[in-house]
Amino acid sequence: AQYRTPGTGVTISENRRTQLETAIEEARWNLGPVRVQPWIGFRDIVYQDNIPTADGPVDDIHGSAGAGLKFYLPVGEDVVIAAHALPEYNFWIDLDDRNQVIGRYGLGVFAFLNRLELEVTGRRIEDVTFVSGEVLRQLPQTQDTFDAKAQLRITGSLALAVSGNVSTLDYEEYKDSTQTIVADDPGIFLDREETKLRAGVRYLLRSEAGFFGIGVQDEDTTFDLSPERDNQGTSIYIEALLQGNKLDIAFDIAQRDLEASSPNGSFPGFDDTTGGLLIAFHPRSTSELQFYTRRDLSYSALNSSSYYTAYTYGVAAELDLSRRSDLRAFYEIGENDYFGGLGGFNEDEDVNAWGATMSTRLGRLLNLRLGYRLTEYDSVALDRDREVEEILFGLSIGSGPGDW
Repeated sequence: AQYRTPGTGVTISENRRTQLETAIEEARWNLGPVRVQPWIGFRDIVYQDNIPTADGPVDDIHGSAGAGLKFYLPVGEDVVIAAHALPEYNFWIDLDDRNQVIGRYGLGVFAFLNRLELEVTGRRIEDVTFVSGEVLRQLPQTQDTFDAKAQLRITGSLALAVSGNVSTLDYEEYKDSTQTIVADDPGIFLDREETKLRAGVRYLLRSEAGFFGIGVQDEDTTFDLSPERDNQGTSIYIEALLQGNKLDIAFDIAQRDLEASSPNGSFPGFDDTTGGLLIAFHPRSTSELQFYTRRDLSYSALNSSSYYTAYTYGVAAELDLSRRSDLRAFYEIGENDYFGGLGGFNEDEDVNAWGATMSTRLGRLLNLRLGYRLTEYDSVALDRDREVEEILFGLSIGSGPGDW
């Protein structure tokens, strides 16, 4: 993702087979062999300050309201076909000419055979999100992805793992009179298609406690309107997942060596490590303490010859307040290191973010979410300091507008 919301994306994903079995069991409707889970609600209604417009920064309330269905079709005991259609309406209170229909749609086939695990999915995610940490302006974004993953157990503990991903990312300007104070079209340099192929081996731990893996990654990135920054490269990656009674560890790190796709390209090259590490300590079933770090390559929305490496270091705590309520709080520090900044100088900047979110269940069906988040950027460049303050609210029936 071009922008990662602070405090999110640091959880260990549940085993896919377990995830699907739980979803099928909790689905509210049975239509013959098909299990159906409805969802309806408000997702992330946010009060936000410092929204850039032609008349200067303003404050506003925006969010999404929607309703949709998730479908699950078990085929025998080892294959599941899943789909979801979750349309939403994104609305603004004052900047109401930005209102529009968005949504999340997907289709997947999941097979868990004797020695082979296979997953093939296609998804479209339409959302309104920040262009990047560099440009704190929210724009409609459409991301189409096709994923194929397979793990073949060769021996008792050794497996071959391969995957392929094709993803397209497109930003859309609002059809209104407000224009960003930073650039006329901050998404023009970011629309692109990315292809990533992986092949490696994994050592599987007993009792599905995780794995160690190593392999080769090949990637190719093609930009729509700034082909001079097209790049490609081959990397070595290391991955691991260790799940215990009180401690979980997950990391996925790649030593990437990227270069311009053509001799005339201006991409300056990238030779560095990216990826993430998460350590989760849960002394009790009602609490968890997380330490995490990430290093990501992000492309500049303001200069086609520039990119920056985003470093993130964070700590988060989760606590069950009762059987129906839980609290999550986080604090992050980080920095964005630029290569080829605007005007030929670097715009290196420090990033600080903190926040908390409380979720509670009201009755049998309603889920309530309240939260606060503050993100601050301290730049060495003049007039580039910026911050976003957000008050969050969500109310829904069902398992939410996520994937499967």
